[in-house]
Amino acid sequence: MLLPRSLSQTHCYDVPEGDPRPSSQPGTRKVPGFFIGIEVFAMITEAQVEARRANGRKSRGPRTTEGKFRSSLNALRHGAYSHNYVIRTEDAEVFRNFANDIIAEIEPKSAIELELVDHLLLNAWRRRRLTTLLNQRANRTIEEVAAESTESISDLNLRAFEKLETEWPSYTHQQQLEFRFASAFQRTLLRLQSLRRNEAQMAYKQQKRRNEPTEH
Repeated sequence: MLLPRSLSQTHCYDVPEGDPRPSSQPGTRKVPGFFIGIEVFAMITEAQVEARRANGRKSRGPRTTEGKFRSSLNALRHGAYSHNYVIRTEDAEVFRNFANDIIAEIEPKSAIELELVDHLLLNAWRRRRLTTLLNQRANRTIEEVAAESTESISDLNLRAFEKLETEWPSYTHQQQLEFRFASAFQRTLLRLQSLRRNEAQMAYKQQKRRNEPTEH
């Protein structure tokens, strides 16, 4: 078998007596350099394996349910998930402030509550976006109609909204979507409130059972 140059060199090194590697000198023994190289390579490999094991024993993030919940809550507070809500023309900082206000008011206590808060943020933010879009469409159309006519303001508004209804999506269709987002927000908020009432009732019943005298 051909060995690499670094392993096939004929340099020899002294090794202590009792070492199983071959030698020709009394008291000490000589071994080819490539044996030393193999031993060093093995030592480095073992060191690397041990380092990997040590790294593996280090923390890889939260492992408990409470720790994972806190991690997700902090990520939401600091805008780590803002890309799931904010589009390129929107201000991520405005969303983070908005999200923090809702989180501070609701103060979610569990993963389920945090999921409901996520739904609240999603529906509220999309409703706001749609409201802004509707206002922009109305103002733009009014300006277009005004440039072609000298009618009164009330007539301009009437003609503008008539024009909006001929476009797709129609103004009424987008207003319905706006209402759906608002309704979804309200349903989610009611679900959160119901969840907390049920948890409070269960806690009260458990406390009442513990306080009841036991029969002997």
